[in-house]
Amino acid sequence: MILKPEARRHFTQLLSYAAPYKSGVAGQLALMVVSIGFGILKPWPLKVVLDNVVGSQPLVIGDWHPGYGAAALLFLACLSYLLFHAGESVVQLGSTTLATLTCSRMIRDLRSNLLERLQALSLRFHDSHKVGDLVHRVAYNTSAVETAYQSGFMGVIKSTFTLVGMFIVMLMLSPMLTLIATAIVPLLIFSIRWYASRINAASRRHQDQEGQVAAQLQETLSGVRLVQAFVRERIEQQRFDATCDSSVKTRLKSSLVQQSFGLLTTLILATGTALLFWVGAREVLAGRLTVGEFVVFNAYLAMLYAPLSVLSYASSSVQGALGGAARLFEILDAVPEIKSSPGARQLSQVQGALAFEGVTF
Repeated sequence: MILKPEARRHFTQLLSYAAPYKSGVAGQLALMVVSIGFGILKPWPLKVVLDNVVGSQPLVIGDWHPGYGAAALLFLACLSYLLFHAGESVVQLGSTTLATLTCSRMIRDLRSNLLERLQALSLRFHDSHKVGDLVHRVAYNTSAVETAYQSGFMGVIKSTFTLVGMFIVMLMLSPMLTLIATAIVPLLIFSIRWYASRINAASRRHQDQEGQVAAQLQETLSGVRLVQAFVRERIEQQRFDATCDSSVKTRLKSSLVQQSFGLLTTLILATGTALLFWVGAREVLAGRLTVGEFVVFNAYLAMLYAPLSVLSYASSSVQGALGGAARLFEILDAVPEIKSSPGARQLSQVQGALAFEGVTF
C-alpha cells in the first residue's frame, strides 16, 4: 500500500492496538500459512484427473512412479480434492474466529482511549465540537482499526505470501506464461497510486458529513421540548433533510471513486487473463504444455490475481478507513489545556463541609 506520511502514521498507530494480543496475531499468522499451503495444493487433483486418468499419461512424482491404475488415481484425486478443501475451510474457521476476537478487543481499547481523552479535554474543546459528532466518532469511526488490521495488515501479508508461493509454482510450470501473467503488475501499481489520495479525500468528506448528521440529530432530540414549544418541527425537519441530502451526495461521490477504481482493476486483470488464454492455448496446441498443466496454471492464475485484487482493494478500503481514522486522531492528538503540575500529589479521597458564615438576607 502507498500511504502519505500522515496516513502512514495513523495506520501505524491503529496497528499498535494489536500489540497486547500477540498470541492471537501469531495464531492467525500460523493458520494463514497452513491455509496458503492448502490453496497451493488444491488444483493438482484436477491435473491428475485430466492428464493421468482421462489422458492416460503415467503419473510421475519426481523419481517416483506409483504405477496406480486409472480407477485408483481417480479415487485418490477425488479424496485429495475433498481433503484439501475441507482442511482449508477448517483453517479459515479458526482464523476468522481469532480475527473477530482480536478486532473486537482492539475496537474496545480504542473506544476506551477516546473516552479517556475526551474526559480530559477542556470545556473549550467540547464547546467547539458537537456532541453528536463526537459520539459518531467513538461509536462508528473506530471500525477503522479493524479495517487497518484485517485489510491493511493481515490481508497484505496473506496476499504477499500467496503471491510468492503461486509465482514459484507457476514459474516451475511455464516461465513464459508466468512473465505474461505478471506483466500487468506495473499497471496495477500505477492505478493504486493514482486513486489512493482521491479515495482518502472522498471518504474523509463523507465521514465528516455523517458526523454532521449525527450532531444535528442529537441537537434536535435533546432540545425537543423547545422545538415543540416554538413549533419548529417543520423547520428542524427541513434542516435535517438537507444535511442528510448532503450526506447522500458525499457517499455517492465516495462510492463512485471506489467503484471506478474497482472497474479499472477488473479490466487490468481481465486483460492479463485474456492474453494468457491466447498464449497458453497455443502452447497446448504446440505440445509444449499438457491440458492438465494448462488448467492448473489457469487455476493458479486466478489464485495469483485474487491476491493482487485483494491488495488493490485493500488500498481502497484502508484509504477509506484512514479518512475516518483522521477524525479519531483529532481527539487523541488533542493536548489537554489543564494539566497537573510536576510532582503533584494524587488525592485519594477528599472530605470536607460547606459552611455559610455572615450570610444575611
